[in-house]
Parts: sequence; C-alpha cells; structure tokens
Amino acid sequence: MDLHAPAHAPPRRSLESLHRPRRMRPVHDARRPSRPAAELLFDPELARRVVRVLRPILRSYFRGEVRGLENVPPGQTILVGNHDGGMLPIDALLLGCEWHHRFDFQRRLHFLVHDMVLALFGPWKDRVRSLGCVLADRVNLDAALDSGHSVFIYPGGSRETFRSWFDRKTLTLGHRTGFIKHALRRRVAITPVVSAGAHETFVVLWRGAWLAEKLGLPRRFRADVFPIVAGLPFGVWMGAGLPHIPLPAKLTMQVMPPIDLHGEVTGLLGRELRDSDLDDPILLRQCFERVRTAMQQELDRLYAERRFPILG
Repeated sequence: MDLHAPAHAPPRRSLESLHRPRRMRPVHDARRPSRPAAELLFDPELARRVVRVLRPILRSYFRGEVRGLENVPPGQTILVGNHDGGMLPIDALLLGCEWHHRFDFQRRLHFLVHDMVLALFGPWKDRVRSLGCVLADRVNLDAALDSGHSVFIYPGGSRETFRSWFDRKTLTLGHRTGFIKHALRRRVAITPVVSAGAHETFVVLWRGAWLAEKLGLPRRFRADVFPIVAGLPFGVWMGAGLPHIPLPAKLTMQVMPPIDLHGEVTGLLGRELRDSDLDDPILLRQCFERVRTAMQQELDRLYAERRFPILG
C-alpha cells in the first residue's frame, strides 16, 4: 500500500519509524462522551414503504444511479461518503433506497446524521430513526459498530456539505481522521462511496465558517457554518437551517471496492497495531490521504462524465 500524502504536505517520517514509543494519550480516554448511546432502530416494513415511494422519484427527477453495490463486502463495513447537498442529502436517500432494494431489507445500514437534520423532521423524527438514522457522534458510531451492522458516515460534516459551488469537485472529508481510528481499531474495512451531482441541487455562495464561529454556532448547535445559499424557493438566503427545493441535477454514485487499512498498515509495520499507533497523527494522516485520494480520483472520473452542471 502506498500511504501517500498530497504533494504539498511537509516532509515526515516513514511508517517504519512508528516502532518508536510515543508520548500520546490512549485512544480510550476521557474525550469520549459519557452519555449512553441512542437506541438503534430499524423497521423493515416502514423502510419498504418509504423506498416504494422515494425510489421512483429519485430515479426520475434526479436520474439517480448507484453503481458498484456489488463491491460492498459481505461483512460489516464503514461506508464513507463525500457530503454534498446541504441539509438535504439526496445522495444518502438514493444510496439507502438502492441498498435496501439490493439486500431486500434484510441487511441494516445505519446512517449517522446531524441533529439539525433530525430536527427538520420535527414530530416525524422517530420515524426517521426507525429507518436506521442515528445522531452522528462517537458514542452512537461505537454502538452501531458494536451491534455488528454496517454504518454510513459523512466525515466532512457541515463544512464539506456547505463548501462553495466552485469547490464542489473537490472533497475534503472535513480533514477528520476519527473514522480512520475506528476502522483501524476494529479491523473493519472502509467502503468509499463517491457522489457527484448532489452539490448542484443548490448553489453555495459562501460557507460562512468565520461568521458561525463569531455567533457561537459550534457550541450551541454543532454547526460550524453560516452559509449564503442560492436556490429554490427563496432565491438567495442565509443560514443552514432552511430546507430547499432541490434542482433536478443528475445524481451519480459509485461504491468503490473496500479498503482494508488495518491489513495494509500491519503488513507494512510487520506487527499488530498498538493503541499508541492509533493516536499517531502521521499514521492517521497517511491513512486518511489513502482514502481521500482514492475518492478524489473517482470523483474526478464521475465529473469528467458530466458535460454540463445540473444536466449531467
């Protein structure tokens, strides 16, 4: 495996030097929230009814297609997606519909979602949770993985889903490495899911990270953006909380072959991973770039297929 970093990254030590002891806090420390995890729900009959309604809409209005579901491994996996489309993750809806259609509602997939997304559904949020959705945080991710089911996460969060229209062809995954830790510690493969088109269902003019910080939104609402957005039905508006009517952009998703980071890294090190390895920023960054670079290359390929924005 080539655990490579971008060309602009500063020089660093090789992975072999990770044999040296490091003064790092252990993975299992007080940073983890102490509250209990949310109950994991899934109602296959409710999911069947929802898919029956949503799938034809997604496949016609958005001309949605999900390629490569045969790449999903038979065992548990962490599906990692680039986050597009603001507060209305059309691509996640499409993936959920195609996942359950392929696996006949017999294989759970838990989606980790922001609390603001759950809040949008108001009195129906329990129904949303019954479709496999759960609040995105470390406690619930651990609980979902402990259950033995696969999970779908957006590491990029609000910063990625409200990136500028002009940056829509570049994915960052929020530069977060928490999912890398989980995959390595649990020896669970990462299955990248790359989406093109959802960020053309509206237009982000400005992310507003600076303003969000000034307003204290990260502390109050776990939201680190306060964007200026253009789309339907409001024209141009400010803020992340207003749902929009998505433009009928062509939506294409590619499920890539799984990446066994644990196997690749232990093969290079010639030994099992230690807790100190999982807190090593160099190892985590190299593994992160391994995943992000593969996903960016696939995103470039998907956008190369598109002749025009929105039309596809």
